[in-house]
Amino acid sequence: MRIPIGVTPGESRRIACRLVGEGEGPPFSVAGPPSEEAEPEWVLIPDVDRGDAAFVSRFEVTREGYLAYLNDRGWQSAERARTRLPAGVEGGIEEGGDGVFRLIAGARADVPVCGVSAEAASDFARRATARAGGEWEIRLPKSEEWQRAFQGDDERRYPWGNEFHRTFCRALGSRPDDPPPEGPEPVGLFPLDEGPHGGRDLAGGVREWTSSRPAGGAALRIVRGGAWSLPASLCAVEAVDVRAPGVRDASIGFRLAAQRSR
Repeated sequence: MRIPIGVTPGESRRIACRLVGEGEGPPFSVAGPPSEEAEPEWVLIPDVDRGDAAFVSRFEVTREGYLAYLNDRGWQSAERARTRLPAGVEGGIEEGGDGVFRLIAGARADVPVCGVSAEAASDFARRATARAGGEWEIRLPKSEEWQRAFQGDDERRYPWGNEFHRTFCRALGSRPDDPPPEGPEPVGLFPLDEGPHGGRDLAGGVREWTSSRPAGGAALRIVRGGAWSLPASLCAVEAVDVRAPGVRDASIGFRLAAQRSR
């Protein structure tokens, strides 16, 4: 477990945080690259001021994970799942003639799903909670949790520091000499886009829904992070967007947070 703490020369700081041993995180798979050799799917985000902690998925939820959700007939009907289908070719998913949802031809499973609403993302999390059998509460991260995953405790502008490097994350112009296909790329492809606690693809990839609402905007949701289609200025920690929860934007996906049920 990583606990990055910002201190000045000569300063001491006492923290209270329950240490979590190996295997104490959520035991099930909901996100991340489809590989048996993948990194652990969850990272611990401690709140050193309150002595509390939550797990956040290391990667954004991928098309593979989202397909399992769409095709789970024990959770929802095909008609209902159809309303949760990602918008646009960037979402990478379509409905087949047999009523089963599948990848669009040529689409990769390990790419973060995008073009989904906050409502669909929250329902994905509710299904994950149900799969956990009551032991874990799975939800969208709060904006504050997401920001701690991004910058830790030292107020850095980007996960790697204060200066933007276009080749460090999947953003607009990341590959100026070899333009990639339009849309997001597989999760984990930019290893330097890693927060102090181990979360990946925070500055680039896709923007992410949170569960937080802006002040005075109860019907809206806060969106954090940069994306494959955004410039450097919108990949910094201070770049915060606000959207209606029903919006399906090709630059917005999500990751999950988890805490033990109380």
